[in-house]
Amino acid sequence: MAGRWSHAAGVCAALVAMLGGTAAAAYPDPEPFSKSAPVIYTVTLAARLCGSYPQIVADRVRGNDQESLAQLGPDSGYGVGQPVDPAAEAAAHPKCKPLTGWRFTFGEDRTRTGPFSVVKRPSGSTATVASTPLLDRLGKPTDQQLAGAVTVTLTEPQTVLAQHHRLWVQGGRVDDPAGGYGFGTLRCAIDNGNGSNVEWIGYPAGTRHVFCFAYYVDPRPAVGALVVRQEVTRRLGYPQRFGFTSNASYARDGVVDLTTSGEPVSTTLYRASDNEYRVSAQLSPGWRLANLTCAGTKAGASTWTIADTTATVRLGRGDVVTCTFVDEPPGPAPTGLTIRLATSGGVGSFGFAVDGTAGTVRQTATSTVEDTATPASGDDTTVLPPGSYRLTQSANDRWTLVAVVCNGTAVPVTGSAAAVTLTAGQPLDCVFHNRRRAGTISARLVTLGGTAAAGFTVAAVAAPASADGWSVSAQTDQPGPPARATGSVPDRLPFGSYSLVSTPPTTTVAGSWLLREFTCDPGTSKAGGEGTLSVELTDAKPDAVCTAVYELQPSVTLSVLVRAEGQPTGTAAFVLQISCADGATGQLVLPVDSTGPVTLPQPLSFPGPMTCTLAEPTADGQVVPARAAVDDVSLALPGSVQIGQKPVSVTVIALYGDATATPPPTDRQSLRFLPVAAIGVGLVGVGVLVLLVIVARRAMN
Repeated sequence: MAGRWSHAAGVCAALVAMLGGTAAAAYPDPEPFSKSAPVIYTVTLAARLCGSYPQIVADRVRGNDQESLAQLGPDSGYGVGQPVDPAAEAAAHPKCKPLTGWRFTFGEDRTRTGPFSVVKRPSGSTATVASTPLLDRLGKPTDQQLAGAVTVTLTEPQTVLAQHHRLWVQGGRVDDPAGGYGFGTLRCAIDNGNGSNVEWIGYPAGTRHVFCFAYYVDPRPAVGALVVRQEVTRRLGYPQRFGFTSNASYARDGVVDLTTSGEPVSTTLYRASDNEYRVSAQLSPGWRLANLTCAGTKAGASTWTIADTTATVRLGRGDVVTCTFVDEPPGPAPTGLTIRLATSGGVGSFGFAVDGTAGTVRQTATSTVEDTATPASGDDTTVLPPGSYRLTQSANDRWTLVAVVCNGTAVPVTGSAAAVTLTAGQPLDCVFHNRRRAGTISARLVTLGGTAAAGFTVAAVAAPASADGWSVSAQTDQPGPPARATGSVPDRLPFGSYSLVSTPPTTTVAGSWLLREFTCDPGTSKAGGEGTLSVELTDAKPDAVCTAVYELQPSVTLSVLVRAEGQPTGTAAFVLQISCADGATGQLVLPVDSTGPVTLPQPLSFPGPMTCTLAEPTADGQVVPARAAVDDVSLALPGSVQIGQKPVSVTVIALYGDATATPPPTDRQSLRFLPVAAIGVGLVGVGVLVLLVIVARRAMN
């Protein structure tokens, strides 16, 4: 605005001078500037309301971490690392309707203290509207609309959080996650694992826009809580798995798992009330259920029956029913020594030698279930006389002896042996706890052409070792050398198949990042989708080092130069303004006493193809007459410049007096036009002003 009035004021001053008057002081020249648009990352948040839980498609992992109040419907069709797709969501949920006015809340972390997860350190919220434009993966509008959704542009801090896998979003408010509805599931971007109310937002390679879909049920069922609690009659000293079959379990095998070394342990299942739930203990060989009781927090709200190893609970509204299973472990033989084997991370066969005053006796044991003690067999150790003995285990190098626990108390271990003492009338029960050598996955980031931060996610393909998976991120401090990623991936991973997803550094005005290579060594790996690998950890290849190599693709630039030919007249600067489709803007100012050249303070930068318009400001809506050319081809002004894959330089020549435009260089796009002020600034009569402008134009031409 200042530029166009400055120009108009200058012409008016000249006109007043021609009429014999005195011009007022000229307006100050506008300031030149160039501002490239920040690269924008967006997320569209959509909410859907369904008539029942079976109408909602489940997430990839069915497990007891999911937070719906009842079991969901069909299995997910998404693979690991596959972005949430609005077309797939619409096809899979024909009976669910858009939900307008539903809120989503962003945060930097997550927590769960009740039925639903919520974000920690909230950083803003938004609500869905009736309809919003459907954007493509680069955030550009398509010709379609998405109902019951809202698109949010990430702030710069949020973009940084997304880079480091720390940007989370939840459905609802922190103090009211589900509102008046029943929560079904939330899947977001490439996080569609376990169906919790908080998911993280990440951007796959070549993507600057992602989708989140939240599903709810109306009416909301009343909620209760079923707590499954496990106790043992004496301390074990080694991890023991306890399994329960239950129709309250969301796991594919219908099992609820608990593991303890002797301390009480429990899990809480939030479920729709006014339903009947059964929980049955799966007793390991030699174990006995010593007691089973249930108790609620609201008198008369719930009812239950107990039969053998099964508790059947009709869960009341708002009630918390705790069913406590008290198990008694196998006892030792009446006399002498009993040896048992417990393995974690796998199963295997072991040998045991018992050396003492009676010589050497030998036994063997084979575990068939992890985290369960299996008795050894062979020579009879129950008849050993009192005295000191050395118990030695033999196993291959895949195993590590973690502890030897006798009658619930750990005894010192040297190498693979433990020293014990048999006392008359006191049988001794010793458990050798072994842990199988585990695999490891470490991730590294290499950036070429610059430095940046990027992230990785790791998830078990078969068993849900962690339903959410794990995430790590890395920041390079120089191009070339690898930077090690750190995060939540455990130091020990069971052998098996894992999926890795590499999320690239964010695109900036400096450029975008191209994934040149993503490999794992020496782990067996195969490529999935872009930025996705499948890794197999085995005994032969237990450790995988996965490296993602990204190369900076510099942005394309637009450089603009303005110069004048002839003798400038008037008191106003010549101003050229630039506006681009992505919001980038610039302004060049050629002072009235200068023929230039002048350039943008900095070239405008774009991560990809762009269209920019160049024009001289106008006043009162009047169009400035002009002549222009691009590569010697005439162009009407305002003129549009197409920026492709290579830098573009534009030269603009302002012609004063009798000047003739110098032919533009053949390797540049040049615009040539005559600046003319608008009519009607109101300093003199309109009729006189029109006449004088015509005279001025003729004189300048």
